[in-house]
Formats: sequence, structure tokens, C-alpha cells
Amino acid sequence: MSNLYNRLLDRISLKNLTALCGVTLCTITLFGVLSLGPGATLRPKYHYAANQTDEWHITSSGNVRAHSRIALTHCPLNPNVLKLDLPYPDGVVESVTLEGEAIEFAQVGAGAGKPAGVYLALNTPGNALRDRLIEVIWSFPLEDLREGPNDYRTVLRGLLPIRAYSLTVVVDEGAAFEIARHPAIRIFTPFFANYGRPSQRSFGTCGLGIRRRTDTSGGRRPG
Repeated sequence: MSNLYNRLLDRISLKNLTALCGVTLCTITLFGVLSLGPGATLRPKYHYAANQTDEWHITSSGNVRAHSRIALTHCPLNPNVLKLDLPYPDGVVESVTLEGEAIEFAQVGAGAGKPAGVYLALNTPGNALRDRLIEVIWSFPLEDLREGPNDYRTVLRGLLPIRAYSLTVVVDEGAAFEIARHPAIRIFTPFFANYGRPSQRSFGTCGLGIRRRTDTSGGRRPG
């Protein structure tokens, strides 16, 4: 038996043996990192992940005033700074709060045509941030979304990697717009979806479901 074992070893080249050992080591390492046992979880791809609910107000000044409400589902143990990416380069942040308390932020432009970055000073233990509400109020011109006479479309993307996203449109009093399908109401939810796992990619695009008001549709609302 020992002679047979020795002959088999002689037939295996050093190169093949090294490759075999390398594959085995990678498999063991991957198994350990992923911890594929009962009740185990995969390591997240992103440092941060969240669910995001957006409420976009169409204002009388012709802007979109967005209230982005973010509930973190994952973050580092000791986060210092959280970076958000506004989907439109003309976006300007007005305020940021954590559970209603104002927090420091800095907005940095990323160049012409690129989303602006917003850096939040968290300085809060990660376990104290999970499921707490971060609200970002920001605005940009509605004209940025116009693709036709009554066609206003937006890209559907979170301010950070998200698991779930929803968008609700609110037409403010005095705005020169109305909900296209239901002019008598002012609130419409054109989109909601759930990824199940965090992603930075876009959900696609969708129309806001609004149109400019006309005399035949009842004129402007009183301001």
C-alpha cells in the first residue's frame, strides 16, 4: 500500500499539487468568512444600508422640496461620517436631522453633471443608529425632471445603498400643477419597491404623475 501511495505522489507534479492546495485553502477561507452554518449571515457588501421613504413636494415656486427619510438597517460599530449622494447635481440640502435633532453636514459638489455628495457627522455608536430616523430635506428645480410638455420623470435611487424605496408626490397649495389622473387630490404614490438586499443601483425611472394646471381643469388653487 505504501508503494502505491508513493507512486501516486510521484505522478502528481509539484505545480498541480500547489494549485490543489491553493484551491483547498481558498475554499476553507471562503467557508470561514461566509460562516455558512445554521443561523449564519453573509457579510454585507456595503458599510451602510437603509430603507428610504421619499416625499416630494411640488412647490409654488416650481421646485421639488424633497423629504428623504432614512432608517439605517446596517452601519459600522463606530461610524464618524456618513456620505449621501443626491441624484441630481442641482440638489441643495437645507437640513439634516436624526430623530428630530439637527446634525452637522457638509455638501460637496462633484463636478458638472455629477451628483452632489453630502457628508453627515454622526459621532454616534452604530447600535444606537439602527432603525433611527435620519431626515434629509433638499430641493432642486422641477424643470430638471421635464422630458416633455407634461412629462416629468425621475430616476429612482436612494441617497445610499437601500433595501426598500418609496416615492410619494405632494402638490402644494398654490402650485401650478395637479395630479394627472386625480386632479381633486394632492397626494400620489407613483412608486414603491423592496430589494431585500442593499443595492446602490437605480430602480429605474418613473413619471411623477403630474401635469400643469389649465383653466379647463379648474385653474390654480388659491395660495
